[in-house]
Amino acid sequence: MLDELPMLWAVSIACYISLTTQYNLNKDAVKWGLSLWTLMVSLFTAGFSGKTQFVLFQASFNILTYVMAYLCWRAKRDLENAQMRHVAKLFFAGIKWYLMAGIVWLTDTNLCSYVNGRDATSVLPFNLQLHAWWHVMASLGLVYLVVLMMGHYCLVNDIPFKIRYIGRVFPYIYSH
Repeated sequence: MLDELPMLWAVSIACYISLTTQYNLNKDAVKWGLSLWTLMVSLFTAGFSGKTQFVLFQASFNILTYVMAYLCWRAKRDLENAQMRHVAKLFFAGIKWYLMAGIVWLTDTNLCSYVNGRDATSVLPFNLQLHAWWHVMASLGLVYLVVLMMGHYCLVNDIPFKIRYIGRVFPYIYSH
């Protein structure tokens, strides 16, 4: 659970940022609603095992991920309308990393014994560590989407900003 629950909390925080930036919602209500939902799912997920645990986590994580993807798409559209295409392109980079992570996760989940390098049925002599790569790629996708949302936040609140990169890979917001 220590590798899955932080993902759930991270996507909840991303949803909070987007919901409160894009809609005139009560920030405390959204904060407490998402926090209680995430806490409840965390407790239920930690309290169950096997298929029930898997379904609880996947359903909650994926619902929040789809909500976040929609909100990021709206932010991308607003940034494009404001002639900030260089910021809006973070949407496609984030979605690309998420899709690649999904492919890696599905491969690991469904074909593990064929690609883990340990089982007799494995076609590889070494373990690709696909589950670890899933986390790396999903996290990188989240970085791009959170920076997109922060750029949208700056746009909505008239905060001048620039997008910069660390090593041409990791974007971040720079404001003077």
